[in-house]
Amino acid sequence: MCFGVIQGAYGELCDRSPFDVTVSNVTVLPWHYMDNYPNQAWVQQELGVPLNFTADWGLIAKVFLGETGDSPSSLTV
Repeated sequence: MCFGVIQGAYGELCDRSPFDVTVSNVTVLPWHYMDNYPNQAWVQQELGVPLNFTADWGLIAKVFLGETGDSPSSLTV
């Protein structure tokens, strides 16, 4: 809970990434770019993957932050 509250407040008050303050959230690639790029046929062919890519940030956060020990075990996503 504390992580979400602190990161949320930081995001509301600042245009910087909470994980890398040298990166402006304004200049980061648009979110749709991260979904569209991997779903191009030539990218999938080069990677050897037959499936479409779908981002699931909630699952990523839960696994990385909740199960790796990189945050309090009470973190819920």
